[in-house]
Amino acid sequence: MANERSTATLLQLLDAAYQRRTGRTLGAELCPEIAQSEGVEACHAWIHQRAPFGLLAHNGQDDPRFIYANASALRIFEYSREEFMRLPSRLSAADEQQPERQRILDEVRTRGIAYGYAGIRIARSGRLFQVHDGVIWEVEDEHGERLGQAALIRASPS
Repeated sequence: MANERSTATLLQLLDAAYQRRTGRTLGAELCPEIAQSEGVEACHAWIHQRAPFGLLAHNGQDDPRFIYANASALRIFEYSREEFMRLPSRLSAADEQQPERQRILDEVRTRGIAYGYAGIRIARSGRLFQVHDGVIWEVEDEHGERLGQAALIRASPS
């Protein structure tokens, strides 16, 4: 998922990968009314701009970097879009959380998806917060090549 991919393309890839693993689209799960009445593009726009949950993705490099974050994820992590897109995803967790973070990412790599993810994360300011009820899944491109992983997160103060 190279940084040069458009937001619309990234959302389509995240959605398609989610659907392959769950049998449901992100729209059906997250904004069914919008998806039904206005279509998938409107639902993706809502997810990107107004959703109350974070949606983010990192690439598949050895030290993955974030390549997508919706407006809610940027607020939660307290970064501008430009800053977040340069950030190695490991920096989203405090040092003591790294082993658990790596364990879940490895599990997702093996199983394709993980539900009920929870953990402590760190914002740019150093503020810790709890991620709960998360879903993390593998993302492939239109040719089936692994691109990285995506996460749907809900956060509350820690």
